[in-house]
Amino acid sequence: ARTSTRKTKPTPSRAPVRPDRGLDTDPGTSARAAPESWASGATSAPSNNGFGIADWLIEPLLDAAFAGLEFFGRDEVPPRLVPLVGRRHRKLRDADRAAAAGALGANARFTDAVSGVFRAIHVECFDELAGLTAEELIADIEEGIDDPAHVWCVLTVGGRTKDAQTIAAWAEEDRESAAPLAGLIGELIRDTDEARQELTERERRLASERRARQRAERRLSKAAELTQATKAAATEARRKAKQADADLKAERARAQALEARIAELERLVESGRRERRDLRAELAELQGRFTRLRKQLREARALIPAETSTPPPAPVTLDPPPTLAQLGRAMREGGPAAVLDLKHLWLVVDGWNVGLGHIGAERLERKRQVLEQALESYESRTGTRVTVVYDGKTTSWFWVPSVDRRRIVRVFTPEGETADDYIVGELEERPGGLAPVVATSDRELRRRCIERGAFVITSEQLATILHL
Repeated sequence: ARTSTRKTKPTPSRAPVRPDRGLDTDPGTSARAAPESWASGATSAPSNNGFGIADWLIEPLLDAAFAGLEFFGRDEVPPRLVPLVGRRHRKLRDADRAAAAGALGANARFTDAVSGVFRAIHVECFDELAGLTAEELIADIEEGIDDPAHVWCVLTVGGRTKDAQTIAAWAEEDRESAAPLAGLIGELIRDTDEARQELTERERRLASERRARQRAERRLSKAAELTQATKAAATEARRKAKQADADLKAERARAQALEARIAELERLVESGRRERRDLRAELAELQGRFTRLRKQLREARALIPAETSTPPPAPVTLDPPPTLAQLGRAMREGGPAAVLDLKHLWLVVDGWNVGLGHIGAERLERKRQVLEQALESYESRTGTRVTVVYDGKTTSWFWVPSVDRRRIVRVFTPEGETADDYIVGELEERPGGLAPVVATSDRELRRRCIERGAFVITSEQLATILHL
């Protein structure tokens, strides 16, 4: 046998069928690779083709035939295959393959068309096999370099009919002699497959058992962790119970102390009530005495002869107070700050109207303190007379304003009189020589003050000037 150095070349994915046409071929139909049907030793099928040889030897031509159906003319194919012309077919029926096999070798036009497609696809193979004899080709086939079906098709299409018959006869004889060995190999393959399947099944069961064991170990680990957590929770619960018991005892002691304190306070309250009743009785007695003394005083004044006296002269100021027109002009030109910078003013402030809305302190006492400190600073800077008026009902019953050295006048209205009424009354009896300016945002009070000739600014404007 001749030693061949030729290598099988891959079939191109696209190759022209004719000079003016293109053809797409399936890469899996390469005829240069030996098919499994040749090596498997399967029994050859009866001849259904026009060449009179086994059908498996013309498989490459059948592949070329179905690859060319997309480009064949309707007059180049047998009637059975006419519906398939002009379309690409990924999968064909067995009946179509049988019709094509029967037409090869029997239908000259169809055989010539298929031969042209085969030659276009495998043009390089014709050059490779051109100088080889039948014996050399058989040697290549035995070494696995070539496939007998492919070699037969190349020789037949290339016109080497005698060499093609030699290859066909050798291939069919060799295939029949290899049948017993192929059967034994097939049986060994089946046994190997069964053993492999059994091994796979055992590995699957082993993997399943391993997963089950892992799940059991995880559950056991979780159970152990849960047990530890439960023990820790129980220990913590016992500690909390002891702590709660100690806290309960402490609370009971505190409750007893509070009960004793409440009893003491109740005793003091009762004592205060008795003292209050005594003070009320004493106050009633003092009021009766005061009434009697005032009556006696009026009677004594009635007995004294009337005296004529001249009224004291009115205070004379060097500069007259600003008029409403002057105050309005100062307001338009410089704003409320310009108004409060004028001389001979009497500033009357609605205390809670300014303090509650524009001072951020929480306690009323603190709001009043901040407002009065700002007004004192203003009074010391300008010399303006300042009066701040509060509703007495807003003050708690236990709070009594102390007499201190303040420079502003601070008024808490008595019960039954509001700060608005007090301010209006003061404007009606206002001192001469001063222009009254009232600071409030109460609309009704503003109207009443304007009617009595006072100039009014808002609480917001005063808060801005005093930087509250």
